[in-house]
Amino acid sequence: MLTEIIMYLVLVIVAGDNIYQIWKLTRPGDAGQFKPAKILGYLVFTLVIVIFFSRTAQWGIHVSIYMWWIIAATTAAYAGVAIWRIVQNQTSKELA
Repeated sequence: MLTEIIMYLVLVIVAGDNIYQIWKLTRPGDAGQFKPAKILGYLVFTLVIVIFFSRTAQWGIHVSIYMWWIIAATTAAYAGVAIWRIVQNQTSKELA
């Protein structure tokens, strides 16, 4: 029971962090601070956490499908915003 609660807390933190990162990427005026490698690091870290928790099903611990959908949606949105920001920065560099 405690393991399941800890897993849910970590997954909620990952989803919340994805939303926070999306918010940071969509704020205007941060073009100079944009680092694609940092974004890739966040996405890889999220992927590692999700893969680890998906492997815990063999321990008899099951995470709700709704939680997996929340993680998938927020991670996909974060990746989409990151790609949008990279393209936006490339076009602004070409125009300058």
